[in-house]
Amino acid sequence: MTLCHFTTPRRIRNYLLNRREFAAKTLVLQSLPPKIIFDPANVCNLRCPLCATDV
Repeated sequence: MTLCHFTTPRRIRNYLLNRREFAAKTLVLQSLPPKIIFDPANVCNLRCPLCATDV
């Protein structure tokens, strides 16, 4: 699969808007994040006292 397979006009438009807002240091963004990472691990280094994942 090529990169072109995953690229749509909507994603390209969002990416360009995101770059423009980043360069202009806009505080209220209209673009979506270009990349989202979900971490499925149940591990946290913050050690919050009321956190259920802190085992």
